[in-house]
Amino acid sequence: MVAFAIVIILCLAPIHGCHCKGLFNATVALRTAKDAANGVVRPDVKAFNVLEHGAKPDGKTDSSIVSSSLSFFFSLSLYMGVYVCMHNYGHFTLNLLLIFLQNFRRTFEAACNFNGNAMMVIPSGVFLIGPVLFSGPCFNPSLLIIQVNGTVKAQPNVANYRGGRKDDIDWITFQAIHGLILTGHGTFHGQGSKAWNDCSKKSNCVRLPATLKFIKVTHGIIRGIKSIDPKGFHIMISMSRNFRIFKVDLRAPGNSPNTDGIHMSKSDHVKISTTVIATGDDCVSMIHGSTNISIKKVTCGPGHGFSIGSLGHYDDEADVSRITVKNCSLRETDNGVRIKTYKTNSPSKASGIIFQDLIMTRVRNPIIIDQEYGNKKHSRSSKVRISDVHYINIQGTSTSKVAVDLLCSSSNPCKGIHIDNVNLQYAGPHNDNLPFSSNCRNAKVTYHGFQSPPPCR
Repeated sequence: MVAFAIVIILCLAPIHGCHCKGLFNATVALRTAKDAANGVVRPDVKAFNVLEHGAKPDGKTDSSIVSSSLSFFFSLSLYMGVYVCMHNYGHFTLNLLLIFLQNFRRTFEAACNFNGNAMMVIPSGVFLIGPVLFSGPCFNPSLLIIQVNGTVKAQPNVANYRGGRKDDIDWITFQAIHGLILTGHGTFHGQGSKAWNDCSKKSNCVRLPATLKFIKVTHGIIRGIKSIDPKGFHIMISMSRNFRIFKVDLRAPGNSPNTDGIHMSKSDHVKISTTVIATGDDCVSMIHGSTNISIKKVTCGPGHGFSIGSLGHYDDEADVSRITVKNCSLRETDNGVRIKTYKTNSPSKASGIIFQDLIMTRVRNPIIIDQEYGNKKHSRSSKVRISDVHYINIQGTSTSKVAVDLLCSSSNPCKGIHIDNVNLQYAGPHNDNLPFSSNCRNAKVTYHGFQSPPPCR
């Protein structure tokens, strides 16, 4: 393959006013996402189609491998320009950037660098791509739209995702973008089965590539897309703010390892609603630094339920607070709603948590706090402080005789645990005479209303 190096002059540090998105209106953004999925956009929105930049919708041609054709040079000239910005003292600041990009990324760069309203289009068809990074900042005055109506398939070989750095293992990464809409009727297929099989043969398998990773993204919308069989997490959100996930469908077999539906950390104001998650691990997992999280009208199962944690895993962890899981249903999951922490010396807090109006069908551990997660035999206790947790109007069936299991830290007992109107019935095998019960250790619990199983004594 002949390699061509195209040097493009770009602005090193664009003035913030050059690409300001204005005030974010979630209602308007969600309506825009719905319309854009069907190709209905304002006339001033310029479309950038991956087909125009060399991508092949045949499911075989790898659109993440750079072109060796001379036509690559001429196609670049169709959309590449020179961007020059002036710094505060009137001098020109320039940065030389070497660009030789795969088809999908070339399309993204064209849309992201367009000084107007833009939409990247992945049309009908099957596109095979390897790992790709879509990185900002972008120059669009409004939210950049990514319309996906085709099927995007991942290279199945995990070896293609090893870039030499910890953050290089994921499949499709959106990074440092202020204002993003990912929408459409399309599917991201992670082709994860081979990776799961290889992982099952190892005693300590590393984290496998997430299908969609969002890092340092503000004002983000994900709507309507489907994710099937990821190698690792379906969606991963980190260091992001003001994120909406709506009408998303995430599916993988119940025995697929570590295929969390939506995994988040160090992120604030994330709302998930009207979504279906059927996978092999947590439907939604929230670890350190997750704050102001709202999960509503989500159907979960199979999977491991809704989890806060694991916490206490890293030094200097940020607190978790203001989490609401409401009007959700869980079917045949390993856990219902869970808070889990390690027995380590890493201190942090988890507080202001509400689990409300939940329906559980044949869930193994409907309500659980486990502060001995992963290392129950260790002599030390967890330093994570859990407080102000509310369980309200939870009903359904449990396949465990202990439907409410609160195992808290001996040195940092759980405080302010409120259980209000819980109606769970046993639906497991009748192979013993043990009572249907609650278990509480190092937990200060206040009860209100109907209680089944009976309260801890």
